Amino acid sequence: MHLKKRPTWFVKGDDRRKAFYTVQARELMERGYVEEGVDVAAPQGKPDKTPEIPVVVGEDAYETVSEVSIEDEKITIDFTGYKKADLIEYAQSNGIYVETTWLKAKILKAIEDADNG
Repeated sequence: MHLKKRPTWFVKGDDRRKAFYTVQARELMERGYVEEGVDVAAPQGKPDKTPEIPVVVGEDAYETVSEVSIEDEKITIDFTGYKKADLIEYAQSNGIYVETTWLKAKILKAIEDADNG
């Protein structure tokens, strides 16, 4: 909290005090004083409780489903717009043998063959 103007006036009932420093203002606010001219927000109620998740005995509440493996899913990547350097990097990171002197079409063919085979 920083004071926008000095002195800043604080009120509590009929008592009115001024604060020149942030420390003074903080102490006054701890004692129940309110900055003069500032609307006091109504205290907000407690947030609603989160709903409880019922768990059957013997089951894990955070059980994950892993029936489908990654190998069962065929992921197709559209390589249009990729540069030759990107294709070479992709191939090498996936263990596909390519040479940097190959044409882009030959690199694409090697990637497709590795993905299908």
